[in-house]
Amino acid sequence: MLKKKILAFLLTIIFCLTFFYTDSIIELFTNKSDEDSETLDNINKDNTIPPEKTTSSHMIAVGDNLIHGRIYWEAQQDTTDGSYDFSEAYQNIAPYILDADIASINQETVMDNTQEPSHYPMFNSPIELAYELNEIGFDVISVANNHMFDKGTNGLKNSLELLQSYDDFTVVGAYLNEEAYDDIPIIESNDITFSFLAATQLVNGFSIDPNYGVIVKVIDTEENQQALLNQVTTANQISDVVVVNIHWGDEYNTIPNEFQTSYAQALVDAGADIIIGHHPHIIQPIETLTNLEGEEAIVAYSLGNFLSTQDEGNRMLGGLLDIIVEKTGDKIDIVSCKLKPIITHYTQGSFNVTNYMYSDYTPELASTHGVIEYTPTFSMSYIYEMISNVIDEEYLPEDFILADK
Repeated sequence: MLKKKILAFLLTIIFCLTFFYTDSIIELFTNKSDEDSETLDNINKDNTIPPEKTTSSHMIAVGDNLIHGRIYWEAQQDTTDGSYDFSEAYQNIAPYILDADIASINQETVMDNTQEPSHYPMFNSPIELAYELNEIGFDVISVANNHMFDKGTNGLKNSLELLQSYDDFTVVGAYLNEEAYDDIPIIESNDITFSFLAATQLVNGFSIDPNYGVIVKVIDTEENQQALLNQVTTANQISDVVVVNIHWGDEYNTIPNEFQTSYAQALVDAGADIIIGHHPHIIQPIETLTNLEGEEAIVAYSLGNFLSTQDEGNRMLGGLLDIIVEKTGDKIDIVSCKLKPIITHYTQGSFNVTNYMYSDYTPELASTHGVIEYTPTFSMSYIYEMISNVIDEEYLPEDFILADK
């Protein structure tokens, strides 16, 4: 009797387990079938996979912010307490800077509050300039240039500390210590990551004082040039887009020299996507280069001056490099690259210094430009021809036409 009860109990257990596992297996296959059905549903009815998400970012870059004495003198005249207000100098350009997702500038002059403001040949700008650059929307400040040591290594250090006190600034080209030098800055914009590097070929014969701990990127030797290429390769591995600001070339020459063209190709082969050139104080060509893997990169050899009071017509002309980058999945494309011309304007005697986009400039303004004293042919036609002769048509905006009104 006991054996029959045990047998009945065991049969009941076996039945229950069989029912449970059978039901689980059915559910498993049912769910798998549902998942497969959902996967098929996710494939369009025409058997195509839904398109990957595409995002884009708008980046702009401008050239040399070269603060001559007249510029900061006028900025002081706009205040009553002896401070400096640079807003009028940039008021016409500010909306274009603020419109970008990322905005980059070459800050040619240091800002050391421990020394008096000064201009050519040893520049030092009031610290209120940093405030204005922040107000009008600049994100990336390149300080690698031939005037970075105008007030010594300590002046550069003080300027770096000032710029880095602004949370919105990414400062490149000089660093307060070795750790900062090795830490490649990255900005994320609309799911696209941009890394930024900067270097200069020229430092006007100055050398760095090691007592301050400041590190600079000076590519004056093959060893230093290779070091920058190595950093570009590293940046390429950790970001979608590698941007290099570089101070190079011959002043007042519209043609890139041999070093510029050969080193540009080396930078592109190392992984650079956008190269932004400075130093000649006039515009130089833009071209598209291809790296060893067949990927394209943009090189703007010189964007000219952003703001200055230099005294030749071609030095009044700069450019705003306007770039749209798209990302689809892991694929990065520069879908648009245009140079939008900028004119630095001042009246006779270098007064009322400001800058304009070419699209906002007029023949009436051109006829009152103080540079006519040095370049009598300066006019809208002069501006149009100078830019057209240097920049290929494919890199100029559609609205770049000769204004004759």
